[in-house]
Amino acid sequence: MGKKRIISLLNLIFLVPVIILSFFTWNDYRHYLRNVTDYFPSMEQIYLLDGGKQLLGLSKDETLDQEYDVYLWDTATKAVLAHTVIPTDFQGWLGPTTYQQDGILIPTFNSKASGLQLNLIHPGGTIDELAQGTLPLPSAIGSNLFSWRGRLLTAGNLSETEWVMAQVKDGKLVKVNLLQEKLLPARPVRLSEVTGAFGDGQSVPMFTVSLKDDRTALVSGILDSSGKPAVQLIQKDESSFKAEDQATLQFAKRFGINNAKQVRVQEDYPRLAAFYNDIEKKWGAAVPTPEPVYQALVFPLNDDELLIAGSTTEDELDGAVTGYIFNERNGEFQDATLLLKQLAYDQIKDSDTGFYKRLGSSTLYYSSEDLAGYTDLELGQAKIYTNQQAEGWLMTDNDTRVSLESFWNYAKLGGALVINWAVWVVITLFMLLGFAVVPRMLTNAINRQIQAGIPVHGRIRSMQETGLYVNEQPMVRFVVEFEDEGRLKEVEIKQVISFLNPLKTGDPVRISYNRKKHKAVFITDENLRQ
Repeated sequence: MGKKRIISLLNLIFLVPVIILSFFTWNDYRHYLRNVTDYFPSMEQIYLLDGGKQLLGLSKDETLDQEYDVYLWDTATKAVLAHTVIPTDFQGWLGPTTYQQDGILIPTFNSKASGLQLNLIHPGGTIDELAQGTLPLPSAIGSNLFSWRGRLLTAGNLSETEWVMAQVKDGKLVKVNLLQEKLLPARPVRLSEVTGAFGDGQSVPMFTVSLKDDRTALVSGILDSSGKPAVQLIQKDESSFKAEDQATLQFAKRFGINNAKQVRVQEDYPRLAAFYNDIEKKWGAAVPTPEPVYQALVFPLNDDELLIAGSTTEDELDGAVTGYIFNERNGEFQDATLLLKQLAYDQIKDSDTGFYKRLGSSTLYYSSEDLAGYTDLELGQAKIYTNQQAEGWLMTDNDTRVSLESFWNYAKLGGALVINWAVWVVITLFMLLGFAVVPRMLTNAINRQIQAGIPVHGRIRSMQETGLYVNEQPMVRFVVEFEDEGRLKEVEIKQVISFLNPLKTGDPVRISYNRKKHKAVFITDENLRQ
């Protein structure tokens, strides 16, 4: 009884901190459940793919700041189809994105690996990184990234002798070294965009390049079929405005762009989209949309199409958002109102708003800081999703209520409280199992040794402490003398003895002797009762 009481007391001592810590852990766990959305990834940006059948979400861990988590959902079932990561060490959102082939092109920057990375994400979640380390721009801020009519464009210096322009169109990356191709008469020393040249409604995007010999060149932001830009030097006495106008005429001719019939927005109320002759600098008639579009905004989509979006009334506060996709080559319109009417005018006017459509596709995509949408122009379908909806798809019912799944998610967060609780639980379980199992295992082992030998009577001839103590009780080496098969034999036995049950030389003992191994163990009254 004394031994059992000691064991019970020890168990109680270990259970007290477990009970206290369990109480605090339970309260902390309940607090976690009340704020569970704070512990799941938040979407920084979402996009739709595959005609609206899949939704792509990007989340960044601000504490690590080393990668984007990329999630892909089935919009019908809300199931996660894929989860991967894109390395990045740039704190901001690089942007801009463009839809290429059947996927979406998302640029990131990783100075430790390869600089600018061009991640083409396809439906299903596969990612093709197009740059493959060939655009090691020295910084993300100086990467000069732009989207223009479905292209992704960038330019910058990789070194003093390597000034690169790159274009991604239809999922294909084309690069050109301005010095290697001898496109400029002297080495560039600075490159920047011409103000507003990459904006909506501009005929041709272009850069201004300062040269080592103090001259300045204008270079087109897009590349021709041979992978080269158009270049024009600014004459010594020529104003920058005149030079830019001349370059626009020459570049438009080079790339087959009709800058005599551009679509731009009139400044006069009620701000209609109208044709503009960029050669003669004259306004023409309003674009004949099927229904008037007031307070218009123009979003170039691809080489042939653009979106005219605006209000159904002259004062946008009184109307709804409407708009049409206009094909500049054949003059045809497609009604995009089914998608646009789900948005407020301020949302389409926001600088983060983007519309995307590949030439020949029936799907128009939309994205902003916290929304993504699409419309299928042939099927007459449209839908808009929020970042919060996507975040909710990461959680199941078990994640938001008391369950093993939610507790495991809570425990994985770590923290001093849960770690201490886990440590004490493990220690207590170990002690409970130790007191319950280990003695039984030792008893069974001794019983097997007894059964493997023959019982004989003997006496202790000598005994000596080994110097080892177990639970503050000494391990003693005994030499036992006994008679077996008519001969006197000796055998050595090591055993821990209690101070309460002392043995001395000459005391009679009973042992189980294994003749084959010449080993023995003591037989006690307790062994005989089992």
